[in-house]
Amino acid sequence: MTEGWHLDLEDNEWPLTTIDHDRMIARAIVVCKEYQNHHIGRRCIEDMLKLAKEKGMDTVKANIYSFNKQSQCMFEAVGFKKTDEEWYEFKVM
Repeated sequence: MTEGWHLDLEDNEWPLTTIDHDRMIARAIVVCKEYQNHHIGRRCIEDMLKLAKEKGMDTVKANIYSFNKQSQCMFEAVGFKKTDEEWYEFKVM
């Protein structure tokens, strides 16, 4: 993989987002069950999209497991389009 950067959790072990040239890939957005349905994940995605726009990215991709219907619906509600069985894509304007 080419050189890029990522945002980390406090312990700096898990990359959340990677930017590689002109695209951003969401690697993990996890919200504890007790905090779900409070728009936390949606706000994370919206902030990620703002960052992508600021960085001049063309595309943001997300890999979402096929069984994770709740996340699929959330990403689609924000504007992502399904491009493959577990891949979603957002074209940054």
